[in-house]
Amino acid sequence: PRRAVAISQPAIELLLTLGLADRMVGAAGWNDPVPKALEAENAKVPQLGKEFPSFERVLKTEPDLVYTTFAFGFSDEGTAPR
Repeated sequence: PRRAVAISQPAIELLLTLGLADRMVGAAGWNDPVPKALEAENAKVPQLGKEFPSFERVLKTEPDLVYTTFAFGFSDEGTAPR
């Protein structure tokens, strides 16, 4: 991906661990602080909010990938249905 958005802490941490911070245009859904080893990379990623962001907020980032580890994220109660 060139413009990734991660929604949920596990998704954020996975993309950061893969070295994709420079390709992330947004992240949301932190529950806890990220591990120390990921703090510097996480600080480079624009924050879209602590909770699941609105569909419109995500679209403003013009992502080519929206990744979450929870099915809830792609529902009417989450960011948007699939």
